[in-house]
This record gives sequence, structure tokens and C-alpha cells, in this order.
Amino acid sequence: MGYRSLPRPSPLTSPPAQDDKVSRRGIDAATAFDLDLLGAASLEQLLGTPNTPVGKTTVRHWILQPADPETVRQRQSAVAELGPQVVFREEVALRGRLVGATQQEYERLIAWAESPAWLHEQRVLVWVTRLLPLVVVGLTIALVAGWPVLPALMGVFAINLALAYSIGRRVNDDIAQVVARQHVFDAYADAFGLIVSRPFAAPELKRLQAALEAHGHQADDQIRRLARLMPLADVRRSIYFFPIDIATLWSFHLLWQLENWKLEAGRQLRGWLAALGELEALAALATLHHDEPEWVLPEVIDSGAMQFVAKDLTHPLLPPACHRQ
Repeated sequence: MGYRSLPRPSPLTSPPAQDDKVSRRGIDAATAFDLDLLGAASLEQLLGTPNTPVGKTTVRHWILQPADPETVRQRQSAVAELGPQVVFREEVALRGRLVGATQQEYERLIAWAESPAWLHEQRVLVWVTRLLPLVVVGLTIALVAGWPVLPALMGVFAINLALAYSIGRRVNDDIAQVVARQHVFDAYADAFGLIVSRPFAAPELKRLQAALEAHGHQADDQIRRLARLMPLADVRRSIYFFPIDIATLWSFHLLWQLENWKLEAGRQLRGWLAALGELEALAALATLHHDEPEWVLPEVIDSGAMQFVAKDLTHPLLPPACHRQ
């Protein structure tokens, strides 16, 4: 397993500073670097298979924050099940590489999905932008039929132009937030689909599957639904789009559809990505467990007294030859 350089934690991913270096609440990032838990040639790199921002953040969080005994046992069961599933783990990792998103892009996608659907609140504006294209169609037909309606048609075009260059600027800004991140949709949808369709037995893995199917919305279907709107957004790049937009107010109708998705599924996106991040973190542990079959999963016992019992304990970052010395 090769090492790759990882940056120091950013304010978005680091846990809050703590008074105690090591406490029941976790380990602060500075101490974690000193202990080779984070950074170059660290435990984090040893578990470096996650590729999405949320997967990397989850691994880092698990390293720094202690889990209760029951959570540890649930994760161990999931790790044991995922260990032999090499192809599945590699397919999930591939989708993560295809995402290729930065932490900043991830945060912006979440922020858009959870932001208010402001156009839906402008009921008068919505009806105006629906009626004006119909008026354009009607006046165009009348003009072709020989009716003297050219001044009226030009007047409607002027109104549409005013809308496009006033409120339309905000409309286009909102659309641009989604379009700029459309390259990740198919990869996320494929990753969600892989997880949902897998016949898991471990309760922790079933919990993650349930999180991707909550509220009657399957995550992969919803992300693909969002991706299907992107060709409508790509029309805006055409050199012929300006007359189309002025005649139809295309951008307003597209934002309406995007906000429909946001109202139906936007608030669930954070939970879906969190479930993917946890699956990636479990897969990272499972990869190490599979690659090092002689390493054991510790037995966690519920006990009032603090005890730590180990036999042949070695450092996970040292090669086996050093262990025998």
C-alpha cells in the first residue's frame, strides 16, 4: 500500500481545539500530528483509500474521536464483512476518484442543496414568467397570420429582456452553483447505487443502506434525476441561447425545476454523503484488515474499570521485520 501526501487539517475538517491533549472527547489535531496519527507517513495515510472529501473527513474524525464500545463492535462486524469483498471496495473507491471534488466544492454543493428555494416563494413572478412565453407564442402566430401585433410582440420582448437582466442575474447565479458541480453527480449516483444494491448482513452496513433510502427517496435515483436536468442547463452555453432565453425565459423555468429537486431531496443530501463517507471509512479499515490477515480486531469489553490487555503488540506503521527485532 503506497503512501500519498495529505494536507494538514483545514478549519472545515478539524475538530475544535481542546484544553486536554488527549481526553475522552478526542485528540486535538496538533497532538495527532506528533503521534503520527495524521499527516505524512501516518495512520491516516495507512487508511488512505477514501477518495471523496466526506470519506477523508470521516476517517480523520474516527481517528481523533473515540467511539463507544457498541459502536466499535458494530464497525468491526462491518469491517469483517467488507474485508473479502475486494471488487466491491475497489468499485466504491473508483467512484470516489471520479468524484474528484475538493472539500470546498463539497461544502458548496451542500450549501446549495440546503439553501432556500427563493423562486418558489415568488408566486407572482413564477406566473408572470410562465404566461409571458405563452403570450410570445400567441403574438408570433398572430404576426405570421398577418395581424398587426409587432409592437405588442416587441413590448413583450422588452419585458422579458428586463426580467433577464434584473432578476435573471440571480436566477443564473443559482443555476451556476449546480452546473459547476455537475461532474460529480454520476459518480455519486453510481456509488450510492452500489451500496444500496449490495446484500449486506452486518447491522452497520444495513443502517447505511437505510440512510440512502430514507423518506421513500433512494439516493442514487434522486441524484440521477438531478443529473438529468443538466442538459437543460448546458443549453445556456449555445450561441443561440440569448434569443431563446428572451423568448421563453428558459432560465426561470430551469431554476424552478432545480428548486423542485431541492425541496424534495436537498435536505437529505448531507445525510446521503455522510453515509457514503462512513462506508468509505469502513472500507478503508476493511482493506487494512484484508491486507494484514495476521492483525486482529481488538475485543472491546464493557467494564467499569479501565483495562488495556495486549499480546505481541506492535506499531502499525513499522514493517514486520522491525516487529521481530
